[in-house]
Amino acid sequence: MINVQTRKQDWETEFGSSYFDKIGQPVVDALNMLEDVSYHNDELPSFVLCEKQFGEDKYSLRAWAGFDDLDVDRKIFVFSLGLNVNDEYDWNYGSRVEAIFGNINPMCNIGSDEMLTNDQNIIELIMQSKVNFPEVITDFIESEIL
Repeated sequence: MINVQTRKQDWETEFGSSYFDKIGQPVVDALNMLEDVSYHNDELPSFVLCEKQFGEDKYSLRAWAGFDDLDVDRKIFVFSLGLNVNDEYDWNYGSRVEAIFGNINPMCNIGSDEMLTNDQNIIELIMQSKVNFPEVITDFIESEIL
C-alpha cells in the first residue's frame, strides 16, 4: 500500500486541488510520494524523484508533470524528465534523460490505450527511484557529464 502524505502538496497550492483530476489516482499517489518542489513560476508541478552526490555536485532526477497551458481541455498529460545539477536545471540534459526512459511518453493522450502503459511505467520509475538512484542515470552522468 502506498503511504500518501496527508499534508497539502505544493502542486495543490500552486495549481489547484483538481489539477490532476483527469489522470489516474495511482499516478497522483505516486507523485505525492515524491518531494514536491512546485513553484508558482513553474509551468507544471515539479518533483524530485531522487538525488545523488558525484564529487562536489548534487544531481537530482526531476519530473515535471501536468498539462501544457495551451491544452485548455487537458487532453495530453505531460511527464517530462530532466536533471538538476546543484539545484539548477541543466537544459543540455533534458531530452537525453527522457530518451533513456524511452518507455515513458513525455506527452501522452489522456484516455488512450498507451496512457495505461505510460502510467504503469511512470509509477514503476517513481517506485524504483524511491529505493535507488537509477543505474542508467548514474551511467549517463559518469560517461557523458563527468
